[in-house]
Amino acid sequence: MQVNPSPKLAHLVKHYLILENTSSYEQTYRFFPDGNPGLVFSYADPFTEGHDFAAVPNQYHNFFYGQANQYHDLKAGKTIGLLVVVLQPWGLHVLSGLPGIETRNTRLSLDTLLAPVSVDVQQAKQRDCSEPLERIRQIEEFLSKLSPSALTPETRFVQQAVQQICQTNGMQPIQQILQGLGTTERSLERRFEQVIGLRPKQFSRIIRLQNSLRIHRQKPTLNLTELTYCAGYYDQAHFIREFNQLVGLTPKQYEANPNRLAVNLMPIGH
Repeated sequence: MQVNPSPKLAHLVKHYLILENTSSYEQTYRFFPDGNPGLVFSYADPFTEGHDFAAVPNQYHNFFYGQANQYHDLKAGKTIGLLVVVLQPWGLHVLSGLPGIETRNTRLSLDTLLAPVSVDVQQAKQRDCSEPLERIRQIEEFLSKLSPSALTPETRFVQQAVQQICQTNGMQPIQQILQGLGTTERSLERRFEQVIGLRPKQFSRIIRLQNSLRIHRQKPTLNLTELTYCAGYYDQAHFIREFNQLVGLTPKQYEANPNRLAVNLMPIGH
């Protein structure tokens, strides 16, 4: 289930996701970049991260994740219950004050960032586990207190570039964006890494991939060649290579997985 944020938080929150699943066995889930950081509140089994899940792992109930430029695998228990706050690309930097590059490809306990929110969600969970909208209300209440009254000039500048990239689905050449903003490539890269955690070209690459998935959902009858050109890739080999690098699967392998919890979160095995 996807829920839009209240208007007062739309500059920080893209949307909320309620993800639930029950399995007869523990599974490994593949998470891959979508261009957004987020906050995750688990009201079921925790996620575990690590190359060797039998070693001393990092376990997460409530955590935040920064921008990603590569896929990650997480081990989940038999029962999944997640409330995900999908932030705007600049949202984590605005809320935490941390440079985006420091939180890139990172998942850390939410207690280190937003302890009051974590505590309040736990209380809401104890009162009524069947009301995800109540949890969202509680989260919005605290995010409203943490949110600054206005974005900084640097964040607004990056926001303009992000909007251009998203409006053109990652297809606009970076040089055109630089000309429109009246800045240099190095200056924009520095600002992006500070506010977003990715370079502009990396962000464009992710947005283009996400657009290819959106096109496929809207036009499922397109074959791979048609999808490749609609999404702005040079050829099939280019599309498959980009897809595999960001998702860790081929487009056909992704499409063959019917149990996706979200566009960029799906089980890949035990």
